[in-house]
Amino acid sequence: MTPQDQPVYAGHAKPFSFALEPLSLEDWIVTDSQRDAQLAEKQRLFDRDQAAVFYETPGALSACLELEALLSELGATTHDDDDSVHPLWRCARQVQEDLLILQEQAPQEWHLTAASLSFPSKWRLQDKAGKRLDAIHAPVPGFGPGARNASMMARMFTKMQPDKPMLRHNWTLDSQAQLYRPDGAPLSGPAAEPLRLVRVERQTLVKLPRSRAIVFGIHIYLDPLEALADQPVIVQQVIEQLRKLTPDQALYKCFACGVDPAIQQLECLLASQST
Repeated sequence: MTPQDQPVYAGHAKPFSFALEPLSLEDWIVTDSQRDAQLAEKQRLFDRDQAAVFYETPGALSACLELEALLSELGATTHDDDDSVHPLWRCARQVQEDLLILQEQAPQEWHLTAASLSFPSKWRLQDKAGKRLDAIHAPVPGFGPGARNASMMARMFTKMQPDKPMLRHNWTLDSQAQLYRPDGAPLSGPAAEPLRLVRVERQTLVKLPRSRAIVFGIHIYLDPLEALADQPVIVQQVIEQLRKLTPDQALYKCFACGVDPAIQQLECLLASQST
């Protein structure tokens, strides 16, 4: 596993875009200083309500076994002979990444067939389980059923090759630091709390060679907003990206009353470092 404590906040990590980069398979699974705490939280959530964080279908079993073998071969996991639990959970409880399995059930129709999702960012596994890719992304502006981006994503998944993994980053600002975050709190308006942190998803796509299933991995970083204080270029990039959000995009990001309060808070952060 590759050590990586510093996530990507902005720049090429543009919201509501594919922004995919090539990924070396050796850099697929990363670890950071929060590994022990995140694995403990995964186990706690699984024990508390397994259905909220884990989903599997019989048709995904072979893909999950293939994933388990690949992660072991890469040294990302160690052999786990606990036959009492599903192979996907045997993998997921050893790595910080959430692991989701997508399979093509008809030409260019990719469905979520299994998932260990302990740290969702404003969505619930029960609402997405078994659904097609475009239906999963229905709340995302420009990515729902019938959208050009949804068709492009389905075609990309179908054409993707096992020897060409991909990486992207997604970031958002937040007022609360829970890893398990199925609901979003308002970030502007009367009920809003001040922004306190940056939540970054390091998202990976790996196609398995035998089953041709795609493994979607999500590694979560939670950093205090002050972590950006000594990176004024990044803060300015975030401000510019906030300004470019459409009203629908801002609403999806929980800025129901606009992005101005967030921009003002970030500008104050910049000003504090220049004095």
